[in-house]
Amino acid sequence: MPLHQALMLHSLMIRSELLRNVARLERIARRQANANCKCLVFVLQYQAMKISAPRHLTLSLRRSFLTAIVVLYVVTTVASVFVFVRTVQAVAGEYVERFSVSQNLLERNRILAIIDRDATLSLKLADDPVVRAWMLNEEEAPFREPALLQLESYRNLFRDRSYFVAIADGLSYYINTPETDGTERTVMDPAAPHDRWFFATLESEREFWINVDYNRYLNEIRVWINTLVRTEDGSLLGAAGTGLDLSEFLDALVEHEAPGVATVIVNADGQILAHRDRALIDHNARVTDDRDRIDLYTLLNTPEDVRRMQEARAALHTSPVNSEAIETLTVELEGNSVTAAVGYIAELDWYNLVLVEEGQVIRLSDFYPLLQIVVISLIAVGAAVALMLNRLVLAPLGRLDRAAQRVAAGDYEVSLE
Repeated sequence: MPLHQALMLHSLMIRSELLRNVARLERIARRQANANCKCLVFVLQYQAMKISAPRHLTLSLRRSFLTAIVVLYVVTTVASVFVFVRTVQAVAGEYVERFSVSQNLLERNRILAIIDRDATLSLKLADDPVVRAWMLNEEEAPFREPALLQLESYRNLFRDRSYFVAIADGLSYYINTPETDGTERTVMDPAAPHDRWFFATLESEREFWINVDYNRYLNEIRVWINTLVRTEDGSLLGAAGTGLDLSEFLDALVEHEAPGVATVIVNADGQILAHRDRALIDHNARVTDDRDRIDLYTLLNTPEDVRRMQEARAALHTSPVNSEAIETLTVELEGNSVTAAVGYIAELDWYNLVLVEEGQVIRLSDFYPLLQIVVISLIAVGAAVALMLNRLVLAPLGRLDRAAQRVAAGDYEVSLE
């Protein structure tokens, strides 16, 4: 028999003998009314209580183990859920940021794919010697007819099958689209707000310019690709180019099937060129004063977000041409917290923003199956620990307690194995 079990059995036998002596002394004390006997009875009872500790020890250990298991399980569960939620938030934030950056690069390539071909054709049109010769001799038929035939060949190649030519000398404006009856001519007025684009283009001397504008002749808003036309010595003849249907342009760039994802395109001044809100685009295209146009900063909720957005645009503006640098920041836009990936399209002098709402793209509920696995695992571990403690500790203590009771009752034929 192990030493600790032998000592335990010995203490139980002593306790049993003490209890029998207590019983005899009590009977003597009652018959003789002896104070010394009563005192001795008290002392022996106290010693017996001290020796009876195994029963209390067993109950105390059982409660302690159960309490420890419950506390350990609760603490572990709370800590695991906390770590899980923080990890999910970090993963979600990283995913949203990477998604917004990749989406921005994709949108940039889509914008260039839509515009690049027509922009190249517009530059070619502006450099066409037949067209330039006609713009120098607008009223002369030998120059007019070949030029209109040449322009028709360009029109067939443009995406929207349309072209325009604006001549600075006579302020003539020629346009041909699927909606017009052939090539139509009007005269521009420097004082008319709807013709201000032409004179602004000449004053800026930008060889290439894309803007969203309302055309009163067509009574529609279009995306216009404007290129300056010059003589061989560099003198300005006017402007020429093509237009794109705004609905097609917006559908291709700012409409997303995925919820919580939006694209906004702004020019160098921050004025919004493309947005999923058609009313906003319509407003900016129709107003004649730049101060009345809605810009990107109007949509931001706080001055701090405005400052950070300005810093991001400034950093991108100084990046090298053809750079794929993207600035990401979290802002409050139109009342929603979004991750904004801002890119600069140097070829167009535009800024492309992809706005992603984290709660829409990836949600905590997407990780619920993993959370369920974690909780079930914790329950399984807790149950396994409880069973092991019961088998290795509590059950032997219970057997020891029952053996102590039998010894106390006078049964010394007890086996603790």
